[in-house]
Amino acid sequence: MKTCKTAWRILRANLPLLLGCLLGLCLIAGMLAMNVSQSYEDTSVTEYMPPRASVAIIDRDSVSGHSAGTAIRSYLEQSATIVKVEDTTDDIQDALTSGYADLVVIVPQGYADDFLAASRNGAAQAGATQNSAMPAIQFASNDDVSAPSAATTLLETQISGFVGSARTALASGVCDTTDDAFATVLDASHDNATPAITVQSADGNGTASDANDDNASRSSSATSASSLVFLGATTSMIYSLILTIAFGVTFVITAFQTPATMRRLRASAAPAHRIALGVLAVCCGIGIVAWLCCLLIALAFSASADGGLAAINPASLAMAVVSMLTFALMTVCFGFLLGQFGISAPAANGIINTVGLASAFLSGAWLPQWLMPAGVTAVAKLLPGWWYVAAIYDSFGGQGVMDDAPRVSSWASSTALLLLYSAVFICVGLAVNRLRVKRT
Repeated sequence: MKTCKTAWRILRANLPLLLGCLLGLCLIAGMLAMNVSQSYEDTSVTEYMPPRASVAIIDRDSVSGHSAGTAIRSYLEQSATIVKVEDTTDDIQDALTSGYADLVVIVPQGYADDFLAASRNGAAQAGATQNSAMPAIQFASNDDVSAPSAATTLLETQISGFVGSARTALASGVCDTTDDAFATVLDASHDNATPAITVQSADGNGTASDANDDNASRSSSATSASSLVFLGATTSMIYSLILTIAFGVTFVITAFQTPATMRRLRASAAPAHRIALGVLAVCCGIGIVAWLCCLLIALAFSASADGGLAAINPASLAMAVVSMLTFALMTVCFGFLLGQFGISAPAANGIINTVGLASAFLSGAWLPQWLMPAGVTAVAKLLPGWWYVAAIYDSFGGQGVMDDAPRVSSWASSTALLLLYSAVFICVGLAVNRLRVKRT
């Protein structure tokens, strides 16, 4: 009991630092997980929505009674916002300069008649091209000539395609007049549905797979927003777990390893194993408290996401929680090893921060594991952080191919490796402690 009280006094002196690191870093990890989940949902849309620009259509051929300008206006209403601009040089320049209109489409006078004549001549002369035979529709925009915007370029391409279809209708004899040709193409554009765009994504092996593949669709439906938040939060908390637990355990172990404390412990009537068990209990308590705080914060963020905690597979959640606890206890063992060397607080700060940052960067928590080069992966697998992140993702089906069913065998092997790291840290720490005792 006295050992526990002494350890608690040591922790209480450093409690503001430990709590600040733990809560601050965990909250940041949770907010990052929420943002990543929202980005994932936004990029999961399989239909491309082009940017919507403002277009002004000036029909100088309307006095002839033709409806070329009206047809183009009706066609662009599907993909652009139509604005009204007067047919004067000053009004056109003002609209473009102020951004009121991104693009001004000018139908020149006599366009319909010239269009009909050019289409018939093009049908009679096979060598005539559209650019040489067809009258031109004028475009005006405030874009840089060397780098036009995607919105205006898309609209110009759509208008060219619309006019080209009308020309084909006239040249093939399907329509006899310009108005009929534009009306026919306009009706066809309204009736045709927008074709689906096939989106490709990379699977866990780095190969491309269609988004409408059965496994991909099953994976996206099985992976809820709350599961993504929980995954992102628990994996991103690797740095906060290492920093908080290792610091706390190192403070306690180092305090008990000072020469003055060692002499007092040897003179004490309490058995040595009881003192060791007391210190061990306090160190494990640090790891369990930090694990609980991180877990509660991750669950809180997951509950606030779409679907809530009910959308998370209970088996996957339980496996992830066990892996998180195993990693926390492994970090306790790492702090125990570090404390056996009796290093100063600044030295411990440098070592723990270096190990924590390296584990976070190379574990796959901030960069997917399957995106890392082979050389980096070989080094990263030497650190326990890699297997912690792998265990968390295996709980939900694997990184990059998350599914409703957890990968039990892969999860068990990754978690077992964390236990192996714990045993190694304990054994090495006991060996270092024995050497120090002999020297003193």
